[in-house]
Amino acid sequence: MSDERPEAPRRARRAAEDDARDSAVPDDTPAEASTPGRPGGRFMSAPGPVADDVPQPEDTQPDAEATGPVPVAAPGHAAFMRPGSATTAATAQTPAEPAEPSGMPAFVAPGSAPEEPDAAPVPDEQPAVAQPVAAPAPVPAGAADEDQPDELTTRAARNPWPTRLLVGVVVLALGGGAAWLAVRQFSKDARTVTVTQTPSSSATPSRPDAISDASLVGTSEAAAALGGGAWTISETLSDVQPTSPQVTCMTNPQGLPNAQITRQRVLTSSQTAGLGALQRIDAYATEADATQAYSVRLARLSACDDVPAHLESAASISGLADQSFSMVIAYQDPTVQYRTVVISRTGTAVSMMDVTQPKQPVEPAKVAAAVVESSKRLATSADGTAPATLAVRAEVVPPTPIFGWLAQSDIPRITAGQGIWNSTQVAQVTTKGSQCENVTLASVTGPTGREQRSYLLEQDSAAPEAFGVDQVRFAFKDDAGAKAFAETLYKNIASCGDRLATAKISGNRPLSITGQDRQVVTGRVFTVTQATSENSEVYFRVAVVVSGNRVSYLVSNTRKNFDFTDDSWLLLAARSGQRVTQSR
Repeated sequence: MSDERPEAPRRARRAAEDDARDSAVPDDTPAEASTPGRPGGRFMSAPGPVADDVPQPEDTQPDAEATGPVPVAAPGHAAFMRPGSATTAATAQTPAEPAEPSGMPAFVAPGSAPEEPDAAPVPDEQPAVAQPVAAPAPVPAGAADEDQPDELTTRAARNPWPTRLLVGVVVLALGGGAAWLAVRQFSKDARTVTVTQTPSSSATPSRPDAISDASLVGTSEAAAALGGGAWTISETLSDVQPTSPQVTCMTNPQGLPNAQITRQRVLTSSQTAGLGALQRIDAYATEADATQAYSVRLARLSACDDVPAHLESAASISGLADQSFSMVIAYQDPTVQYRTVVISRTGTAVSMMDVTQPKQPVEPAKVAAAVVESSKRLATSADGTAPATLAVRAEVVPPTPIFGWLAQSDIPRITAGQGIWNSTQVAQVTTKGSQCENVTLASVTGPTGREQRSYLLEQDSAAPEAFGVDQVRFAFKDDAGAKAFAETLYKNIASCGDRLATAKISGNRPLSITGQDRQVVTGRVFTVTQATSENSEVYFRVAVVVSGNRVSYLVSNTRKNFDFTDDSWLLLAARSGQRVTQSR
C-alpha cells in the first residue's frame, strides 16, 4: 500500500493563495506588463469509512486549519504521533509577497518555550479628504429674466462657507464611522475554525460557546476512571496542526464537515509508564453536521488503514451521549501499543477520547467513564443528551465498503514492527488450496456463487516470496446447503493423512462466535503439512467458517519459521466469518 497522497493541482493552490491575499483590497493601480508568479508550497498531507475500506464521504489533512507556516512538534508528544512516522523538516519556499497573518496561535509542543506571536500589523489610518464643492455654474445670457434667484440663494452664493462647513462635517463623520467599523472588525477575538475538504452547510455556529477548555476531561476525572495515580495536562490546543498529536486512525478523513470550534488536550499518568490520554472535541454549526462528522469519524476508525494497525475489538456504549461507540486498536510493534478509542456525539459536538497503554488495552468501560463529566458539560453547552447509566456491549467491528471480506487491518503482522498487508480486487477463484480439500474449489458443484480475494504481505524482510492469505467466499441457495458443504470440507481436511501418506494434519480446532446482528458463526481451523521430498516440507494454514447460506474458506502458504500463531489464525478465521455476516 503506497504512502503517497493525492495532491491538489499547483495552479489551483496558487490561485487560492492569491485570492486569500488580494481579494480583500481592490487594486486600482495600473497593471504592469508582467507579474512575477508566487511560488507555491506543497500541501502537507497525512494519510480516509474507507480507504480499501472507507466509503468516500477519509484529513486530506484532518486539521489543516492554519494558513501560516506549519510548526514542527517537539518530542514531548510522540506518544500520540502515528507509529512508525518521523517528523521531517521541510524547506519552505519564500513567497514573493508576505502572506497575511493567520490570526491563529502557533502550536507549542509540550516542554518547549512558547513564542510570543507577532502582533498583527495595523493598517495606517488615512486622513479623511473633503470632497471639493463645485462652483456655481455661469448663468446664460437671458436666463436671468426667466429664473430669478431668491434671497437665500443669493446669500449662499455670496457666502459659501456655511455650505462648505456642513459638507466637511458630513464627510468627517462618514470617515470616522468607517474607521470605527474597521477597527472594531479588526479587534474582534479570533475564533479557531477547523478547515476540512468539504464545505459545511453553514459557516455560522449556532452556539459560539458550545465548547471551551472547560469542556475537556480534567486530571481528576482521568485519575478516577483510568487509575494510574495523579494525572497531568501536557498540552491543551485550540489549533490542531498536522504535527500535533492525533487521534488514532483519524488522519485524512474524507467528507468531514467544517468544525466551528476545536479543543484538544493530552494528559499523562504520573505513575503508570506509557499510560496517557488524548481528547479532541469539535463543535459544528448544526446537529446534522455533527451527525455526519460522527459517521465519518467512526467509519475512518473502523478501517484504520493509514498505518499498519490491527483491529482488535469493538463495543457499543449506551448512556454516554446521543451516539457513542468504542474500538480497540493494536500497533504490533516489538512492544505492542494498544489504543482504546471512544467516539461520541452530544448535540452539535463530537468527542474522541483516545487512551494508550502498552502490552494490554484499557477497557472501553473505563474510557467511557472518564468522559462522563465532559459529556455532561457538553449536554448543556452543545444541546445534547446528558449521560445516564453506562452500558458497554461487545460488537462486531463495523463493516467496510467491500462488504463481506476481510479488511487489511483484520490480518495480524507476522514480524513485530514490520510488514503491511495489501489486497487484490475481488476476482474468480484460482487458489489450489492445501491439496487436502479433496475438491476443486474453482469448480466444485453446489455453490450458487464463488469469489476470491487475496492478501499479500509486503515490507517484511523475513517474509518468503508471495506470502499471503487467500479468502474464498461461497454462496448457497439456503443455509442447509452451506452447512453441508462446510461439513464436507471439515471431513476431507481432517482425514487427509489417511488418503495421502505425505500429509499430516494438526491443530484441528473448532470456533463459535456471533456476527452482525447476532448471527451465529461456526467453523474449524487446521494446520496442513505436506512432504515434498524426503527432507522438504510445505505448510498451510486452513480455515472453513459458515454462517447462514455462506461459507468462508481461508488458506495461507506458511513456513516452519514464518507462520501465524495458533491463536492469531483462529481469531482471523473468526473475523472472516463475522465479515461474511456483513455481506450485501
